Amino acid sequence: FIAFGSGALAAAPGGYSMALNLFVTTQNQNDEVPFEKGLQVLESYFSGIPLKTNIDSMDKMMSQREFIIAFELLRAEKEGYELEGSDSEIYQQAWLNARRHNWLPESEMTYRAMQEFFYRYDVSQAHAGIPYYEGLVMNVSEINIQRFKSIPDVRHTKLKLLSHINELRQMGEGEADQLAEGLRGYYLAFADVEQQLIQLEHPVNKIPNLPEDIKQKIVDNNLNQVMASMKYNYSNNIYNRQFNVVKGTMQLNGRVFQPGEEISFTQVLREGDGGLGGYLSGWAIVGGEEEWTYGGGLCGSATLFFTPSWHAGLEIVARRGHSSYYTNLYPSESKWADATIFFGQTDVIMKNNTNTPVLYYVNDDPEAKEITLYVIGNSPYNNIEIDGPHVSGRYGKFYRHMTLPNGEVITDTLETSYSRIY
Repeated sequence: FIAFGSGALAAAPGGYSMALNLFVTTQNQNDEVPFEKGLQVLESYFSGIPLKTNIDSMDKMMSQREFIIAFELLRAEKEGYELEGSDSEIYQQAWLNARRHNWLPESEMTYRAMQEFFYRYDVSQAHAGIPYYEGLVMNVSEINIQRFKSIPDVRHTKLKLLSHINELRQMGEGEADQLAEGLRGYYLAFADVEQQLIQLEHPVNKIPNLPEDIKQKIVDNNLNQVMASMKYNYSNNIYNRQFNVVKGTMQLNGRVFQPGEEISFTQVLREGDGGLGGYLSGWAIVGGEEEWTYGGGLCGSATLFFTPSWHAGLEIVARRGHSSYYTNLYPSESKWADATIFFGQTDVIMKNNTNTPVLYYVNDDPEAKEITLYVIGNSPYNNIEIDGPHVSGRYGKFYRHMTLPNGEVITDTLETSYSRIY
């Protein structure tokens, strides 16, 4: 985790497994905690101070309520003060305090929740009781774009804060409302950071030397994100293939596709400058073998269209990888994630599954022999993580994890097989 402010830092959560004898493993971390075991861990955490209880703990599981009450009683004894009131009153006050500081990771008492609670509590205590959020301890002045640079992370923290605020407000008036109002200050600070980051990350500000017509399309369609981009140095290709790669990819430049619209790359080529005419003959892979054919190299354009479109979260309607793969002829990011076309037989088709238009901007630098494709729009996902490739022999597989604003993660796969890799 990252911590701000002064004070000692707590050990990472995993350290509690051994230090407090939690026996947390990947197999049991979500198991409920037996009451007697929970007491042992609590007493161990408070350096062996015994907890007096009349609860019959035989075969009983510890609830969150019992854990919090026991924690507060032991903490009071260690710090030398007395708690007044019934268990219900102690619990309500302790729960509010834990919620205010975001010590409680979940409602059920499991080994994972107990371990995480101790960790968050220690981090918060080490920083003068400042609330713990998503690995960060901060005050409002420290919530700024110098410290927070990821829009998805900021949005995720905002959601967590909003959840805690609503939870506190449901408790009714009084201290709960005061605590909710205090957290609202954090929420508003993160909302301000989000807007500043959106402005900094806006395509008009992020992409250098944007042509005026592309800027106007971005503004007219209210597009706020570079969803993905990919740069390709095509210098290893012979001249004819270079020509075809650039000409083919440039047919996407400035094209806007509406929500729900399918983007057929062969159709883009047909509708482009000169239609299917004007390309050169070049080497291509046909039936797994090299063949000198008209339009050789357009698979490089298809790949440059497909890979960043997939990274941007667009839906695959149709796609096939090459039978053989030439490592030095394609972008490094496209290995196991390439695409091939063959007119009348094979196409690359992506679907705009966002709620707003998607714009493609292509910039070619002929001196550096580098072409860059940008996918510009408004992603419906807070985050997209590409996991892979996982390779076994001639098979490669990616997992695409797409996180929605509500925290739900959608996962799909991309599989490719090559007969040969050069």
